[in-house]
Amino acid sequence: ALRHELEEGIEETRRIQHLFRAIMRLGEIETGRCAMAMEPLDAADLLTEIRESYLPLAEDGGVVLAVDSPPGLRIRGDRTLLFQAAANLVDNALKYAPGGRAVTLTAAVRDGWDEVCIADRGRGLAPGQRALAVQRFFRLDPSGTVPGHGLGLAIVRAIATLHGGALLLEDNGPGLRAVIRLGRHAEHPAAPTRPPPGR
Repeated sequence: ALRHELEEGIEETRRIQHLFRAIMRLGEIETGRCAMAMEPLDAADLLTEIRESYLPLAEDGGVVLAVDSPPGLRIRGDRTLLFQAAANLVDNALKYAPGGRAVTLTAAVRDGWDEVCIADRGRGLAPGQRALAVQRFFRLDPSGTVPGHGLGLAIVRAIATLHGGALLLEDNGPGLRAVIRLGRHAEHPAAPTRPPPGR
């Protein structure tokens, strides 16, 4: 019994340390005090690296983890921060994705914005929950059976904001599409204004 209590105490200490680190990390990102190295990144390479990191966890849950990104697409951002943001979304998706279904990592240019999207086929979020989901400590499953502290989406939103974009939570019919929208794509400048005829 004493050994069991000690193990529970150690595990609780680990959870507190993880929560503390997550809060500190969120504060650094929100205030812009974290180191950033903005550079062009191969989107497919980044998403493939994340897939490989989470593949064992996906296989344990019977979830198919797939990457779908156009070859040669380059997005601009800080690799470490974007890896963390997309990894947080993959981790969330795997928690709620039913076995036998796919979680898909995609990158694309939409409406002139670079976007990285993690889509699952889980229960998704009701429209009224989406604004709450990005708040600190919000838990979709308050029972505590799903691990986490409710900071993952808040960190993703902060990283997207730091990159001049936003975090979009969209319906995947069924499931959720979590989109990290980055800065405007360099290949999509505003259309030039034409002078009036005769000038």
